Amino acid sequence: MKNLFAIGDVHGCFTSTGNEESYSSLTKRLEGNTIQVGDFGIFNGSDTEKLRRKVKPRDGYTDVFFRGNHDNPRMCEAHPNNLGDFGEVPDYPNMFFIAGAESCDRSRRTEGKDWWPDEQLSYRQMEECQSIYEKIRPEIVLTHDCPTLGYFYIHPHSLKNHQNPTASFLQKLFEIHPPRLWIHGHHHESKTYFHNETKFRSLGELEPYLVRID
Repeated sequence: MKNLFAIGDVHGCFTSTGNEESYSSLTKRLEGNTIQVGDFGIFNGSDTEKLRRKVKPRDGYTDVFFRGNHDNPRMCEAHPNNLGDFGEVPDYPNMFFIAGAESCDRSRRTEGKDWWPDEQLSYRQMEECQSIYEKIRPEIVLTHDCPTLGYFYIHPHSLKNHQNPTASFLQKLFEIHPPRLWIHGHHHESKTYFHNETKFRSLGELEPYLVRID
């Protein structure tokens, strides 16, 4: 089985003209498949066209993603590298992913341009996702946001210290079955923390992380 790297939020930084890191330069140097954990940065057709022209497939490796709250759900659905909204990660047994999150900054965004009402899973999708999750009981979970017990919700100094549907749903799944490793993005901070036997790994923007059970 090939190495798998999780990549933090990209926010549309697909290519660069200088020396700064970009999604393209990052994937070129990683020796393994990659899975980007949301906020890839697809808003409209020009974004997908830029990806098609500038970010080429890598020989022998696959690079996939699932959407975050700052991605256009319709555009993501149409992209061939999109995994969907939830389910098992192809070719990696006991690994599960869940897309979406709540935008805490949606008051500063415009619907249909850089914010979408279905940024989070619907109630029906959550029910279906939970049913699959209960059957699989994965060892590794990759999500855009994290459960409410996560570092970014339980610490009072955090500006994001509030409950929302996605974080509450992820908390419910964690209580049903705590995996050994939970990887997420969304909070733009590189951090490792633990809850009982579960290791949580929060990814910074464009941060690669080799997915494995330590």
